Amino acid sequence: MLRLEKANLERSATFAASTPDAKAKKELERAKSMQYSVRRANTMRKINFKPGPYPQSNGNVTQNARSEWCEWKLGHMNGIPETLRADRDPKKPLYFWQLYGILGPERIEQIVRALYVGIWNDYENEWFRKHFVEAVSMEIAIMNQTAFWKDAMGGGPCYNGGYHKLRYKHAALSRAAMTRKAAVRWQHHFSAALNKCDLTNDPRVRRTLEEFVGAHMNKYAKQFNFKAPPLHC
Repeated sequence: MLRLEKANLERSATFAASTPDAKAKKELERAKSMQYSVRRANTMRKINFKPGPYPQSNGNVTQNARSEWCEWKLGHMNGIPETLRADRDPKKPLYFWQLYGILGPERIEQIVRALYVGIWNDYENEWFRKHFVEAVSMEIAIMNQTAFWKDAMGGGPCYNGGYHKLRYKHAALSRAAMTRKAAVRWQHHFSAALNKCDLTNDPRVRRTLEEFVGAHMNKYAKQFNFKAPPLHC
């Protein structure tokens, strides 16, 4: 059904007004009404998650991601444990490379899916949305981001190509997408996704996820010369 809707949308674009602005406007309005790329009813369906802890191992990007987090958060790596096993005491620190053992693959995918559903439905901010929808399909975006998160968070080698692949993907983005304004909007959708998803009953998980994202946001802010937004947007 979604393929047919998409085909109809693409076919209708052929007969749209000849001017670029009119054509873009007609395509956007039709996409809004049909919503062929996102079905909310199915996207956030209730999932019965398997009980943890989940088996863990270092991924292709775990070590680099840990080093970047330590540099951003502490300025050093002294005394920071490398173990993937989280301390079950909620008063003790939890690190992002221990998250896979607590969240597992399905919860991680649920969070990423909620994030991208929000972005793909952000029609009121088309300037932001277009950088994603014009680059790749939503399912491919979800698949790639989920693989990266699982890999970094102790789920084993899931993200082939490691940080070289990640740098290539962000370098390919439009310079206009790598700004503080866009970062704030991305953070908005990330926070909304966390609000919607099952983060387990561990009170440390949300903050650990926010710091994981914060370290990467800080890296991109330096790379593209903008001020990183706060963790809570």
